[in-house]
Amino acid sequence: MSTGADSRVPRAGARTVASEHLGKDLPVTRSPLAALALMLALMLALACAACNDDDPEPRFGPPESTSPAPTETETTSEPPDALDPQGTVVAWVEARNTALATGNVTQLQALSAPGCSSCKDQIEPIQQVHEAGGHFETKGWHVKKSRVDSLSRSRASVSTALVLAGGRTVPEAGADPVEYAQEKRIAIFELSNTNGAWSVTLIGFLR
Repeated sequence: MSTGADSRVPRAGARTVASEHLGKDLPVTRSPLAALALMLALMLALACAACNDDDPEPRFGPPESTSPAPTETETTSEPPDALDPQGTVVAWVEARNTALATGNVTQLQALSAPGCSSCKDQIEPIQQVHEAGGHFETKGWHVKKSRVDSLSRSRASVSTALVLAGGRTVPEAGADPVEYAQEKRIAIFELSNTNGAWSVTLIGFLR
């Protein structure tokens, strides 16, 4: 039996490699490619963080309306109310004044009943003068006031104060004018109602 030192037991002061690294991390050796990959990963992470911090969140405005633009309200003209007896008398007088100035008796005839002979006595002279090349220089008749004397569903009588303007009439082309002064007359207009429309059946003068 050998009493010499055991070669498996380290000598005093002697240290093994294991004892030198006891409780310490072993050194890690990295390749150049691994280091480059790590650097790129860190740079990418920093770039993403900068984007999240600096870029504002997208903001959306109010949605555009898809409804059609408002348009002006369409208006339709309603037919005028039917004239009452007094309104019909005024319209007849105004139509006569228009006929004096233009020779157009269409509206005057429309407001006169077919059998109104006193209406024809007013209409025919106007036609004759204009057809002969003559004309009227006057403002015509003016209704100063009127009053309904009688009224039923189909008949009416209206007393009318008229002012007959003065002026002159040239009966035909080249003829001397006939002058006349202003007059004030009281006329009775008789009217009939047909299908809701009044028309003149008689014109008579009291004075």
